[in-house]
Amino acid sequence: MFICIKKNGWQKTLDNSEFEDFDIKKFNEYSKIGEKTKEYFKEKIKNNEEPLIFHMIPHILYKGNIDTSNLEIISTYPEL
Repeated sequence: MFICIKKNGWQKTLDNSEFEDFDIKKFNEYSKIGEKTKEYFKEKIKNNEEPLIFHMIPHILYKGNIDTSNLEIISTYPEL
């Protein structure tokens, strides 16, 4: 589980303090958008800037294969 902790600006390498083991008991916590994230989006919109879509949202990293062959493709772009 990657938790974005911006310390002294963005760095090319991450240390172990940026990660924690996935805990199914925290699933609801992982699924919520925090107040800092909401404020980030509000600020970007107010300044007419495009926000980073997943900024400050926990990222679950999985080592292995996941079968996605039967999943629906969702596009954020209108058909051309």
